[in-house]
Amino acid sequence: MPPVNVDDLVQQACDETGFDDFGPPRGVYASGDFLALGAARLARERGLRIPEDFVVVGSTGLHVAAYATPPMTVMQVPMEQMGREAARMLMQMSREGDRRIAGRFIPTSLLIRESFVIEENVIQHIRAEISN
Repeated sequence: MPPVNVDDLVQQACDETGFDDFGPPRGVYASGDFLALGAARLARERGLRIPEDFVVVGSTGLHVAAYATPPMTVMQVPMEQMGREAARMLMQMSREGDRRIAGRFIPTSLLIRESFVIEENVIQHIRAEISN
C-alpha cells in the first residue's frame, strides 16, 4: 500500500465539505488532533487567522497539540482508561458469554488553548448555570 499523502487528504476534505464553493466554516471540531492540525493548516493557507476567523478543536488530547501555532484546544480523552475499561468489558463478555453489554461513560475535559477563544460573557453564563 503506498504512503498516504496528507496534502491530498486535506484537499479531499476541502472539496467534500464545500470549503471553496461556500466559503469557510467558522471553525472545526476534528475527530483527531492530527486532523485538526490539518484543518488549521488549510485555513491558514486560505488566508484565515486562528482563532479570529477560524477556531480549531482537536479531540484526542495529544501532547503535540500544545506545540501547534497557535496552541490547539483539545478534548483530553483518557485513552489508557478507555483501553482498560474496554479490556474489562471484553473479559466480562467472554466470561459470561454475552454478545452485548451496556456501554460505559468515561468523562473527558476540554483543555482550552489559543486556537479557540471563549468570550468572557459566555464563560460567566456557563459558571452561573453550573452553580445553579
